[in-house]
Amino acid sequence: MCKIFVKPLKNKDLNHVLCYNIDCKTTQNMAVYMLSKFTSKISTISTFFQDFPLSRFLSSANFYKRGNAKANGLSILELFSSSLLAIFTRSSLNELAKSDLLNSDKSLSKSSAHRYMENEKFNWRKLQLNISSSVITKIESFNNPNRITTLSIDDSIISRGRSKNVEGASLIHDHTDNSYKKGFYYLLLAWSDGSTTIPVDFALTSSKKLVNEDISYINDRRCTAHKRKQDCFKGKPELVIDMLKRTAKFGIRADYVLFDTWFTNAPLVSQIRKIGYHVIGMLKNMRKTTYKFNGEYYTLGQIKTRLKKENKFNKKGNIYGWCIVETKPTENAPKPLKVKLLFVRDRNNSNKTLCLLCTDLSLSNEDIIVTYAKRWNIEVMFKNQKQHLKLVSGSCSRKYSSIIAYVTQVCICNTIIEYTKRINEDFRSIGGIFLDMCEALKDLPYHFAIARLINSFKTFFCALLKNECIKKNQIQSATQTYEELLNEWSKEQSPFMQRFLDSIENMFVEKVNISC
Repeated sequence: MCKIFVKPLKNKDLNHVLCYNIDCKTTQNMAVYMLSKFTSKISTISTFFQDFPLSRFLSSANFYKRGNAKANGLSILELFSSSLLAIFTRSSLNELAKSDLLNSDKSLSKSSAHRYMENEKFNWRKLQLNISSSVITKIESFNNPNRITTLSIDDSIISRGRSKNVEGASLIHDHTDNSYKKGFYYLLLAWSDGSTTIPVDFALTSSKKLVNEDISYINDRRCTAHKRKQDCFKGKPELVIDMLKRTAKFGIRADYVLFDTWFTNAPLVSQIRKIGYHVIGMLKNMRKTTYKFNGEYYTLGQIKTRLKKENKFNKKGNIYGWCIVETKPTENAPKPLKVKLLFVRDRNNSNKTLCLLCTDLSLSNEDIIVTYAKRWNIEVMFKNQKQHLKLVSGSCSRKYSSIIAYVTQVCICNTIIEYTKRINEDFRSIGGIFLDMCEALKDLPYHFAIARLINSFKTFFCALLKNECIKKNQIQSATQTYEELLNEWSKEQSPFMQRFLDSIENMFVEKVNISC
């Protein structure tokens, strides 16, 4: 008989685990399959731990036990790896402890797991930034130095509809179904090179309609938990600037910052340019937002009309028109900023026109569209975190610091997945053998191979002569006919192919002699 732990499908209590005694012979394949799922996750985490100094990252972020807790229970590294494994396996820490998969002499208790998640001294933001910056540095070593990298900013909703006493929870507006929900705004900053997307930093903020205003339970206001809670009272533009400054401080390189219509405004764009990043964002036609075009201020619709009158707006293809304008000075941005407006076709509705703003005036229209398309990766990241990593339903805690800890661990799990995927699927990371093979292939002259192929047809007549299939006086006429057919075939080819064949003929006409 063997014991297999199975999570019930219809049980609301996630911490409850059913233990069944089943015949080993009938359930051997099932047990092997379930165990392989856990062991594969464990191996993925262990491989990531070998590539990056997680212990040093944890100690630098103030992750260590205090007092009598040092000698009791699991270490900080074991607790951290266990929490990541719980997210990967879509289970709780209590379930993971009962499954006996931790391979540790010391047991994991429910109380120690809660203390670990609610610790006020742990700097979860610094831990995530350290891991993200190290992974990004590793990934950039695979890329071309001239490859464009971006930072995408967007927000989503973490709903806590059934909770009444969650710290910092508020009524937030969900634009997808035009309704109000209890929860947080999940503001995420993600780095991308087009192939890999890494979550760098995030903030959980609330609206002005707080459901539970009691978030001042922390006695020590100097701790990191209290500083992190101040995000609830900050606006999204202020949080965006803070996250970009921290990203630049940790040495994360990016060429452009991408965001949608909500964040694209002149004050925010001006502040981001002061940090050192260029901005590409989508604009929304608003009556109060104007831009200086040809010495006067116009809205986006008016600028579009002016371009039509000047015959600079053509509704053919994907790009309708573009122009360079200046932003209107405001209190937060008194100095006007030159930006490029690009009008493109809406692929979902051909009758609508979208407008992209770019602060890099030297960037071409096609490159603006290609670069802004990388912003969609953050939308895919939201979907993966919610569906596969249990971003919304994974944490049932009422404390803000515990929710921050869980969301940070979800982002770290997402980073591990992206890094593992890049290492396993990127052909450039397999090894130096492919580099050696590419260097060897560079020495192989393709023109020589094609010339040998063409001239092999000429030797065909010599073989016919040796086999007495044709007479000697017929070789000249046959060769002439072959050359005429070859010339007719080359004339039908592209100009590039014609030049290529001419170079082959000139190169080998003196070296290749046919003798019968």
